[in-house]
Amino acid sequence: PPHDWVKLNIDGASRGNPGPAGCGGVVRDSAGIWLAGFSAKLGVCTSVKAELMALIQGLKLVKDKGFKNIIIDMDSKLIVDKMKTQVSRNQAYYFALKECQALLNGSSLNCHLVHCYRESNRVADALANIGVTQVENLLLYDFPPPDTYVILRED
Repeated sequence: PPHDWVKLNIDGASRGNPGPAGCGGVVRDSAGIWLAGFSAKLGVCTSVKAELMALIQGLKLVKDKGFKNIIIDMDSKLIVDKMKTQVSRNQAYYFALKECQALLNGSSLNCHLVHCYRESNRVADALANIGVTQVENLLLYDFPPPDTYVILRED
């Protein structure tokens, strides 16, 4: 991202649809330096719900850390497109969609939500897969967990 901005890469993972699920994300600065990360266990849900929960948790993380200018990359074009449209009450995942939109639009955050390809979202994917099998509901990382070292080096 540009100077004075951070990039939040997020991803959801579901082993089955629905199936055991998790989500994860990483925040990096303009030099690509790790600033924060998370992985979350979601129980059993669909891949769409896992992606929505990744967006919610990622937005909460950047807000809690005090970041203001955020580029959000996610590989779910479906969710990126849904964030640009009006949500109707009878729509699947209504409450999760509304929470995402409220966090994106109703806060002091300056966010740009962007679709990215899976190949450029590998660290977030690794964190999401950690979330699927972890015991804790939520883990926050000030430093990269060992499972991400190789991917970060390649990045």
